[in-house]
Amino acid sequence: MLKLYIIDDSAQFRKSFKRLLGSLPHTTVIGEAASVRDAVAFIESNHPDCILLDVELPDGNGFNVLEQIRSSSYKPEVLMITNYPAPPFREMAQHYGVVHFYDKTTEFESAIETLRTLSVTPL
Repeated sequence: MLKLYIIDDSAQFRKSFKRLLGSLPHTTVIGEAASVRDAVAFIESNHPDCILLDVELPDGNGFNVLEQIRSSSYKPEVLMITNYPAPPFREMAQHYGVVHFYDKTTEFESAIETLRTLSVTPL
């Protein structure tokens, strides 16, 4: 079972994404957060297999989350999905080892497909 954690400042996005994920086999959303502070605290204590991470958050950004979790030995799979797909953000994501980086407006289905693949492939 793929344990997924959603970090996005939009409650509507989190709700919609959770609804879409209901159709994915072997996947369960174990929590969600709208801030860096809440996200890091949850991740440190619950170790999700996969994190769906937005770039912009009210108390920082997704890279702040990556910086804090990448400093430990725990290495979850991360999918960044954002309205800010500019090359500098993609490059920063690569710097932190993020392989999956998606534009919310044009690559939403690709993100779902990646999660579908991860849900049936051992991490």
